[in-house]
Amino acid sequence: MIIKLSTQNLVFTLVFWLFAITASADSIEQIEAKSIISAFAANLGNLKNVQKLKLENMTKQPLTQSEMIIYNSVEIEFPDKMTLSFAGEEFVIEGDLVHRRYEQGYFERLPEELSQRILTPFRQNIIYLAKYFPDLEIAYLGELRVDGKDFYKLKVVDYDYEVLIDSSNFLLVEIRYQTGEEKRIKRLSDYQIFSGILYPGQILVSDEEGNLISKIKVISLETD
Repeated sequence: MIIKLSTQNLVFTLVFWLFAITASADSIEQIEAKSIISAFAANLGNLKNVQKLKLENMTKQPLTQSEMIIYNSVEIEFPDKMTLSFAGEEFVIEGDLVHRRYEQGYFERLPEELSQRILTPFRQNIIYLAKYFPDLEIAYLGELRVDGKDFYKLKVVDYDYEVLIDSSNFLLVEIRYQTGEEKRIKRLSDYQIFSGILYPGQILVSDEEGNLISKIKVISLETD
């Protein structure tokens, strides 16, 4: 009998045994979680070359009897810097610190609670996850079947969010997280090639009831 493996499954199998050999002290669940993330990262391309990612974010802001649409730009420089322009203000993230930049040129460090709300989307960016997952604690939560499709369910423990990865192609399709008291679902789809890197062409953020909160699209992705 000859068993044929797809490229993604072959990568997963090889990486699984690599982790099993080199990290025998870890639990099998931790090994499997890292293997799944590794296969996902390999799908995206040569992430060492990624320098800058520019996104546009459309956010719905509910009002008393209507809603307001707000557009803001996000520029992420790897390894660890992000600039967010929002409602005429600019915020700069470096490491775990967030500063507001004023027109006069000086910076103000933001309080912890507000900093965490801004840091959340940065830490959830799939390039960030794919590049730095070896340094993160990833928990394997099992398999999930939705609408006839099978997914791996993982948790990024360091930043307290869960992801679903399609077991047929090892693409990350959903992120679940909490902001304050509210739960959010981020759905990633329409993966395309941008400067040699595979990245979702559409990212939709909604609440648990399915109400659209924001829509994110790629403006550009720069590599060296």
